[in-house]
Amino acid sequence: MKQKQGKLIVLEGTDGTGKATQLALLKARLEKEGVSFRSDAFPHHGDPSAAAVDLYLSQDIAPADAFGPYCASVYYAVDRSFRKFTIAGWLKEVDIVLLDRYVGSNAGHQGGKIKNEKEREEFLAWLYDLEYNRLGIARPDLNVILHLPAEVAQKRKRAQKLALAGAVLDAHEEDLGHLKAAEESYLWLSWKNPEEYVVVSEMEGERELTPEEVHERVWKVLEKFLR
Repeated sequence: MKQKQGKLIVLEGTDGTGKATQLALLKARLEKEGVSFRSDAFPHHGDPSAAAVDLYLSQDIAPADAFGPYCASVYYAVDRSFRKFTIAGWLKEVDIVLLDRYVGSNAGHQGGKIKNEKEREEFLAWLYDLEYNRLGIARPDLNVILHLPAEVAQKRKRAQKLALAGAVLDAHEEDLGHLKAAEESYLWLSWKNPEEYVVVSEMEGERELTPEEVHERVWKVLEKFLR
C-alpha cells in the first residue's frame, strides 16, 4: 500500500502582513471542507530551540544586522530542525500541513540584506543546502507570500503591538529599511521561482483588503495548486 504523503504549504511575508490571521482562516476553511490538516508557526519564541532567535531579535548583544545573513539564518534553521520529525510525521497522516513562516523567511528577510543579485543567489544555494540537505528539513510544496507595502505592514504591526500591553516591536519590525528590503527580496523570490513562491496582494489599488477578502485570494491559489 502506498504511504500517504500530504502537502506542505507555507504562508510567508514580512511582519504585519497577517500571516497568523490567514492561517486561522485557512484552518477553519479546511475543517469546513473536510480536509485533514495540522499546523505550526515559526519561530517558536520562548522555546529552547528558538533561544538564539530570541536573543538575536532582542539586540541585547549587537544590532540584528551585525550578525549578517548567514549567521542569523543558522539560528532560525536550528529552530526548524527540532520540528522536522514532527512535520515529517504529520505529512504521513494528513492531507495538508500549514505553516506560518518557514525556510522562505530566511530567504526573504536575510536574503534582503544582500543587494547584489549574484551574491543573493549564492546565499540561497547555501541556505537551501543547509536546511533541506544537511539538516533534512522537508521542502514546501508551495509558499504563499502575503504582500503589503512595507510602510503599510509596519503601521499595521505597530497598531497590533500597541493593543497588547507591554508589547514592543522586535529588531525586524521596528526597522523600516529592513522591511522594505525583505519585501523586495520576497518579490524577487517569486520572480525567480514562480512555481515555488506565489504572491497574494493584500491591496486593491490603494485600499487594503479585509482579512476575508485576502483569504478568498489565498484559497483560490490553494484550490488551483491542489487540483
